Amino acid sequence: MNRWVVLSLLIFLIGAAMWDVISRSFPLWWILLFAVIGTAEWFGLQGNSFPELLPAMLPGALLWLAGRRFPQVIGEGDGLLMLVAGVHLGGAAATALLLAGLLCAGVFGLLVSAMRHMTPKSRIPFAPFLLLGFVLVVISV
Repeated sequence: MNRWVVLSLLIFLIGAAMWDVISRSFPLWWILLFAVIGTAEWFGLQGNSFPELLPAMLPGALLWLAGRRFPQVIGEGDGLLMLVAGVHLGGAAATALLLAGLLCAGVFGLLVSAMRHMTPKSRIPFAPFLLLGFVLVVISV
């Protein structure tokens, strides 16, 4: 994995995690900026082709659609974050990132639920868990 790709996605996820914790939303300019950066990296730094871009965006597209279908459970912004991550990482790594983020969020939810500080209706920001999942994916590669 290219270090510039890792660095730009790390900056993106740190900013998104901070906004998600503070305001439970992300500015559209932040997502668009890193979508453009990721696209430039995809074609320029990584030398990938356009047909390879569609599978890279699939995890984010599926999460975005799930957010549209179940807005009380999943935020649409989480899907947009994964779309941008897919453009940076590619399909396999984006899928690993999504699974790692879901695993981290699930473990956190179970721990907080066990301490009775959370109910099934509670909402937690997902971007910090994507950031943690990203660190785990980068360490494991």
